[in-house]
Amino acid sequence: MVNVAETCQEIARQFQAAGQQPESGSYAKLATVLTALETELREYIQKTTGNDVNMLISKLKTSQALTSAEQELLRQWVVGDAESYVKSEQNVPQWLNELQRIVGELNRLCADALSVGTAFALRGLLRDAIRVVWDVHHYYEHNERLKAFQDSTATLERGERDTLIEILQHKINSKQW
Repeated sequence: MVNVAETCQEIARQFQAAGQQPESGSYAKLATVLTALETELREYIQKTTGNDVNMLISKLKTSQALTSAEQELLRQWVVGDAESYVKSEQNVPQWLNELQRIVGELNRLCADALSVGTAFALRGLLRDAIRVVWDVHHYYEHNERLKAFQDSTATLERGERDTLIEILQHKINSKQW
């Protein structure tokens, strides 16, 4: 298992290095360290809670009632990442303002006669808009996952149980989730 404290220090070092030498390669190195830690944490979660999740799957298969601790484990495994992301993300208003600015600029440029210069400018704006739209999409997708989980686990009928069993089995056996 990776030493989380050491890896977080390496993340801080890579972030500082990227700030001192702001280029794509610096940020690629940072992304590599971030991804490695995320992978290690996923493996740690699987190893640490795998037996409990297998027992949870058995209870879901036999329609047994779940304890509050089991319900919490279920929530963490299915939407824990989404919940954490939604709680910590604070940039949505800025993203929406940026998207509004970009769309306004697009509308202004689209009113002009198309020229090669305008086409390049539009492409640059469109690439920026696409990046921002995906950030907003990612946020709302996680919000919707949380709501869907809450709605589907309110009663835990057979269909919901089967879906949860499938999700948990996939996650416990997966190298990526």
